[in-house]
Amino acid sequence: MKVLQLSRNIDMGELHMKRYVPYVMADPIAQSIAHQHKSCVQKYEIFEKYYKPYIGQNLDNKSIAIWRTGGFGDLLFITPIVEYLKTKYPTCKISVATSNRFIDVWKNNPNIDKYTNSFSLPVSLNFVLKHDYAGIFEGTIESFKTKSQYCSIDVFAFTLGIYDMPTEFKRPRYYITDLEINSAKNRVRSETGLNIFREPYICFQWKSSSKLRDYPYDKMIKVMYTLQQETGYKIAILTHPNYKHLIDHEISLANKFSFPRNKPLKYVNLAGVTTYRESAAVLALSPGLIGIDSSLAHLAAALAVPSVTIYGPFSAEWRTIYNQNNISLQNQSVCPNAPCAYHTPPNTQDGLPYHLCTNNGEFPQYGKDIFCRVMGSISVEQICESFMKLLDLEKRNELPVERMFKCNL
Repeated sequence: MKVLQLSRNIDMGELHMKRYVPYVMADPIAQSIAHQHKSCVQKYEIFEKYYKPYIGQNLDNKSIAIWRTGGFGDLLFITPIVEYLKTKYPTCKISVATSNRFIDVWKNNPNIDKYTNSFSLPVSLNFVLKHDYAGIFEGTIESFKTKSQYCSIDVFAFTLGIYDMPTEFKRPRYYITDLEINSAKNRVRSETGLNIFREPYICFQWKSSSKLRDYPYDKMIKVMYTLQQETGYKIAILTHPNYKHLIDHEISLANKFSFPRNKPLKYVNLAGVTTYRESAAVLALSPGLIGIDSSLAHLAAALAVPSVTIYGPFSAEWRTIYNQNNISLQNQSVCPNAPCAYHTPPNTQDGLPYHLCTNNGEFPQYGKDIFCRVMGSISVEQICESFMKLLDLEKRNELPVERMFKCNL
């Protein structure tokens, strides 16, 4: 980490810096900005001289600043730690800092002290110095060498010297208000006709930022169709707006060539319709989610929504071991490299080099853009049977963890 101060204001997308204010940021970002604005650099030094790391000290009447840039899933894994610290030390004051893109994770969180604020990045050095301790999670998951042995929640806790956090805390936390629920209901109904208060629907997230973590599209569509025919429920797709047209295209082809014309797959595509918090509200009222290793799977854990999640490059144990309302499916025996985590260029330290992927064949340059063999080995029947098992538990009020919001069945 570096401290960087410039003699001029800069505005670079999500990054805003005021002149004469020292900021704390990751080395690569600081180096890039300092290089681009070398004539304006007033301070460029190592952050460690200011750093007061939290490693398990008593926080009674103390304050702590916690920050990580993103993404949604990783920040959700940090929320149990914030709740644990606030429960153990009720008089401590906790501030969080994250990218503006991911700030919704912390909205309405009662464990962030009302006398402090949630700041966006980059963090000013003054913000750090106002707190007794700092908990920095930048690069924590990415650099943890024995991560295969632990859930991500534990990895973040270990970083702060917390080794005895009770299991009941080890579930992500996310707080939705009744006002947000009503807002989501009105938006979804006006845009799609779906009444989330009265009509049962199954939520799906089947597109992530990388094909490696995606379940093959044709199979996911078959899962949707099978469950719709079996339950009569509607299908609600929640994902990033960038994938809206891809989803519509794939389902259009399936309806044209794979399903009977008088029984097409009926769905509502909420990509680009709902905000992240509105998507959370839609998920909260759904009987369940079928998804991949992406943010909605972890959001389902926070809301205690039953979920079936499909894993390939990453081990399910890294993500869902504490989610009792979840069934995770993985079949790592089909690939000698599984779990391989990230795919990376050759001669890099982390991840699997492209050319070693057993699905990659003669085209190593496309290593980031292929489906994972492990993901593809999970059958449509496995997914549907797992979901119906959870649905049966829900109907009998026998889910291990009580839902935060009731749903229509």
